[in-house]
Amino acid sequence: MFTFWLVRQTAFCTLESQGTSSEESMNMGNGLIAGFTKRHGVKRLVYFERHDDMQAAIQREHNIKHWSRKWKVRLILASNADWNDLYDSIT
Repeated sequence: MFTFWLVRQTAFCTLESQGTSSEESMNMGNGLIAGFTKRHGVKRLVYFERHDDMQAAIQREHNIKHWSRKWKVRLILASNADWNDLYDSIT
């Protein structure tokens, strides 16, 4: 289970929880599944967390969605200062 951010440039676009495989998670970010990410060209994975169960992933997603942008940026910068695509790290 994952909580992850996909972005376009360095603007936040989507924060999601996913209970399936990392490959299926990234299909959304690669535009293979219709929705927000495909419409807005969101393709880069800049942050992710692994969770033991889906409830924990969903709770974390909900908590982070209420944070200020500044806090979210700090979280990403702490582990990915250059905003690199982390797809290879999750597969």
